[in-house]
Amino acid sequence: MGEYLRIAGVLVLVLFCPAVMRGEGSGGAKVEGVVSLNGTLDLKSGRRELCRFNIGAFDKGWQQVGATLVQKNAASGGEGSKSDFMVKAPSGTQIPGTAAITEENGALKCEYEFTPSNDVELNSLHVSAEFPINVLAGCKWADDQKSGDCPAEFKEAILFAGKVQKFALSGLSGGGELTVGLDAPTQVLLQDNRQWGGQTFSVRIGAPNGTGTTYKKGVTVKLAFTVSAPGGIAVSRDSVSTIVAGAEWVPLHLDLDIVPNSALDFSKLGLQDAPAGKYGRVICRPDGQFAFEKQPDKAQRFYGVNFCYSALFLSREQSDRMADRLQRLGYNAIRVHHYESELISGQANSTTMNPEKLDQLDYFLSACSKRGIYITTDLFVSRPVPYRDCGIDKPGVIEMDTFKVMVPVVPGAWENWKAFAKALLTHRNPYTNLRYAEDPGLAWLSMINEGMFANFLDRDRQIPEWKAEWNKWLAKRYPERSRLAEAWGHELKDGEDPVHGTVGLPANAWHSSTRQRDCLEFFAEKDREMVAKMKAFLKDECGCRSLVTNSNALATFLFSSFVFLKTSRYRS
Repeated sequence: MGEYLRIAGVLVLVLFCPAVMRGEGSGGAKVEGVVSLNGTLDLKSGRRELCRFNIGAFDKGWQQVGATLVQKNAASGGEGSKSDFMVKAPSGTQIPGTAAITEENGALKCEYEFTPSNDVELNSLHVSAEFPINVLAGCKWADDQKSGDCPAEFKEAILFAGKVQKFALSGLSGGGELTVGLDAPTQVLLQDNRQWGGQTFSVRIGAPNGTGTTYKKGVTVKLAFTVSAPGGIAVSRDSVSTIVAGAEWVPLHLDLDIVPNSALDFSKLGLQDAPAGKYGRVICRPDGQFAFEKQPDKAQRFYGVNFCYSALFLSREQSDRMADRLQRLGYNAIRVHHYESELISGQANSTTMNPEKLDQLDYFLSACSKRGIYITTDLFVSRPVPYRDCGIDKPGVIEMDTFKVMVPVVPGAWENWKAFAKALLTHRNPYTNLRYAEDPGLAWLSMINEGMFANFLDRDRQIPEWKAEWNKWLAKRYPERSRLAEAWGHELKDGEDPVHGTVGLPANAWHSSTRQRDCLEFFAEKDREMVAKMKAFLKDECGCRSLVTNSNALATFLFSSFVFLKTSRYRS
């Protein structure tokens, strides 16, 4: 009973003494910093997390990428040592760099260098301190000349932006203070990320004032600043630990293969009825259940697993072993995902397939089919497509999510999508002697992975063809501008007229408005129109009868989920 009482006492302390739980009154306590192998810096006071300094970049579409570890100095460790990192821009350009974080007189001296391997256009190349909302909410910020608040409730995204040599935060949760002193006037941004659903404030160091900065090949970008706190900051470093066999550690040989006829062999449960396609194609019944063509009265359930990247490109021995393992685990479906980059590797364009990689994929899928395992895949996931492959005279590769939303409105992107789909589906697998289009084992096709247009408004707004289609749709819905003005009220700006193609898409998808409402209906219609074209192309030009969908994406907000509900079923 005494033990239970002691536990209860701890619970009462946590629940009713938040000042103790949050460490309040410890504003002068020493802050601890931990530097990871890739240059990330974590600060905490006692058990309270303060912030994390991340290294990263934003491309022109505001897609964010972070730094990854470069292994060559991973084990160097030691006071004053540098961390080698790599930032890989969405365009594919690599930006190697170093981070040197050292303790000087109780403060942390932070020095970063970025050296692009090619010219690259970015919205920012930065170091960003990410603070949990409950750490900064209600605190004060101050630069060289002015000051302001970090509000407890969201008011606006940009709280501060400017070139400064000092940026201080006071009144952090628990009464703490942090000051960033910069070696030279440097652009600093304080941002409330709750507008985008995040739960952090960002202090972004090195972010340019504007968008679309070109960072030149071989020209090093340097960021240097000092982080200080009233009680000082002590720093420690992650290091690599190597475990070797000995008295305390023995090798454990893990074998994932299942012994045939053992208790874990689920192949005896009849979940597969080999080969795939034995009873014809998978169909979608009127009640929404899957069934086979030759067994329409018997509903079928599919249980599958995802295969990505190099996991799809195996030796023949590995393919058979993996297919056996899948069968004994009870799977009767797999998803072929993120397969295209390897499939077109080393080829002259983005729609021609590498013969060696294609042969590996052919064999693996035939091994699965032989064991009664059905296949689903996407006709675009992350295949790198150069602008010039779409007839656009521009260097570089189209960012993945940008290509997704180009397909329905940019003719060159549409033709590129068709060319790859046709090359894949009309290819004859020598191990089944069937073209993929006619193979009943290829049961389902998703047109574009996670391609819901409403999720990419930032990219849609940068593609002129989207604005043209939007205005065309509005002009049909509201034949006169006065009718649009009546429907939208003050949301229709002066000078906006669909007849002249000047009405803009919504600025974001998180604030309810009549402009957004109409845009969502427009997106839904474009989605249905696009999928109808794709379905006709697959059937008429490729001879493919797989079930199709285009709704495997999470909507960024609730209303879009409702509007797109009609498109969520598989289409026969």
